[in-house]
Amino acid sequence: MTLPTTQLDTSDVVGNQQIYASTEIARVAIINTFITACDAQCVLLTGNQTLAGVKTFSSFPVTPSSAPTTDYQSANKKYVDDNVGSYTPATQAGTNESNGEITLPNGLQLKWGHKSINAATTIILTFASETDVTAFSNACFTGWGISDGVVPGPLAIQTSGFTATTMTITNAGEAQVIHWFARGR
Repeated sequence: MTLPTTQLDTSDVVGNQQIYASTEIARVAIINTFITACDAQCVLLTGNQTLAGVKTFSSFPVTPSSAPTTDYQSANKKYVDDNVGSYTPATQAGTNESNGEITLPNGLQLKWGHKSINAATTIILTFASETDVTAFSNACFTGWGISDGVVPGPLAIQTSGFTATTMTITNAGEAQVIHWFARGR
């Protein structure tokens, strides 16, 4: 940004208010031109403004202490720490050897377990009553089943018929314990 180069007549004739007034008006006009140019090119301390280009800060900017309320507002460290920084699942049960479930922060639910199934059989696995895990809040999206040590061949265990409370498992192989996994909301 450059300052205006207009020269001002700073001489003053005693008693001649006309010369003084026009000189003062010229000074004010130059100052106003500078302020207008600065408003368009400077980062202001108050008011709304759109900045273009990449801005690099030498230290972290301080954000308001209030929590963000709309899309695209920045979240400060305290907000993140308080809401997701040290997340521990509220709904977690089971181990690798038992049935269990977990609800992730985004609401996605994962459920797993094991079930004995006869050879060449189709069963409807009911989440809440048979598995010690709760039904899905809305729906089961998909599920899988794998063999517990018996290698029954490709596609021997298939899953289908997903609802919030059930999943259908078909065993085309030998009688065995299958481990199942389901996800939904």
